[in-house]
Amino acid sequence: MSKIDLTLEKYQFRVDEKIVGKVTLYLDEPVIKAPKLLVRLIMTETVKSMNIPSLTKISVSSSRNTANTYTFDLTLGGEQEYTSGEYPFEMTIPTEAYPRGLQPVQTGGGMLGTALGLLSRFSPIGQSVYTYAIEARLDIPWKFDLTKKVDITIG
Repeated sequence: MSKIDLTLEKYQFRVDEKIVGKVTLYLDEPVIKAPKLLVRLIMTETVKSMNIPSLTKISVSSSRNTANTYTFDLTLGGEQEYTSGEYPFEMTIPTEAYPRGLQPVQTGGGMLGTALGLLSRFSPIGQSVYTYAIEARLDIPWKFDLTKKVDITIG
């Protein structure tokens, strides 16, 4: 069975740093014609929000939503015949890959400041968790694509 592997020099990065790695193809057939081989940086945001009950209810419910909020594709090869082997790559992490506006809310004193401070603890932004991954993909027409995904840390 054909497979794809993805290895990186390291797994913790800062913004504007290079991700260096290689994609290795292990193909059953000597040659596979495919439209593209790519490496993708994926940022996923998981938002946990709380539903604050009315005065008549006692329980608090919560929900969790997960969505890919940013992707960046680096094409390693276009439409061609691919063979088993290694395909090295370098990708600079774009500044846009780092979530903005996640600093805590600065509040003033008094009743209004206290209310804003309490509300900010229940806002979706205050409950967001960002995760990152690198995915390698060989797009094979009329068959299952070969994919491999590894988690990384950016911060």
